[in-house]
Amino acid sequence: MKKNNKKFIIIYSECLRSKIIFYDFIEKNYKNIKGIIKIPNSPNSKKLYKKILNSSFYYIFFQFLNVFLYNFLAPTFKTIKKLSISKKIKFFELKKKPSYRKMNIIKDFNSNDIIIYSTMHIIEEEFLKKKNIILNFHEAPLPRFKGSALYFHLKNLKVKYFNTCIIQPNRFLDEGTIMFKSESVNICNYSVFGLALKGYYLQRKLINKLIDNSALKKNYKKKKSKYKVFSIPKTRDLNNVNIYFNFKDIIRIILSYYKI
Repeated sequence: MKKNNKKFIIIYSECLRSKIIFYDFIEKNYKNIKGIIKIPNSPNSKKLYKKILNSSFYYIFFQFLNVFLYNFLAPTFKTIKKLSISKKIKFFELKKKPSYRKMNIIKDFNSNDIIIYSTMHIIEEEFLKKKNIILNFHEAPLPRFKGSALYFHLKNLKVKYFNTCIIQPNRFLDEGTIMFKSESVNICNYSVFGLALKGYYLQRKLINKLIDNSALKKNYKKKKSKYKVFSIPKTRDLNNVNIYFNFKDIIRIILSYYKI
C-alpha cells in the first residue's frame, strides 16, 4: 500500500495524553509534519471551570496527574515542543485555539494538509467546512459514548469492552465519521485511572494508520446520533465504581511522563 504523501499539522494541548499519542509519531514521521500548534489546556468558559471544580475528587485528581503535574515536571523530561525544535518542525504556541484564518502562521499551509486536532476545545465549524481532512481522537466507543470523563462512565456502567477511535468530526460534539478503530480491551482488568492510561496507548497505536493509509479522503457527515452526551461527573454520579486507582496506577502514570 502506498504511503500517504499529504502533510500533517498537529494542534494539541500539553498533557500526558498528547505526549503518549503524538511523541513517537512525530519522531518517526517528522518529515511528513508541516507544523505543530500548541494551545492552552484551560477550558474556555467560566461555566466549564465551575463544573470541573464541582466534579468528583477523583476526576480532579486524574486531571492533576494528566495536566498539572505533567506540566510542572515538564522541564525534567522530553516534551513535544522539545522534540519539534530538535527535528526543526515549525512550532507555534497560541494563547487560545486558532481560527482557520490563523493557520496562515504556517506559511505553506494549504487545503491538502491533514489537520490532527486533539485538545479539549470544540473544533469550530469553519475548520470542518474546508477541504482539509480534519481528524480527532476519541477515547471511547462511538456513537454510544460522547462527552467528558468517559473512562469514569464506562466503569460506572460496567461496560465489558471498550475501544478508542479516530474520527472526521462534524459540528456536533464527538460526532462524525469513524475512520479507524483500535482493538477492543476488557475493562474489567483496569481501574479508572489504569483504563485511561490504556486508552492513551491504544490511541498511540492507532495514529500510525494515518501514515500507512493512502485512501484517506474528506468525509464530512452532518448527522447527529440519538445517544446522550456524558458530562464531567460528581462522585455521587459514580455509584458503581469500586476502584478509581491504586498505587501502581499513580507510578505508571508518572513514569509515562519520562517514557518515550
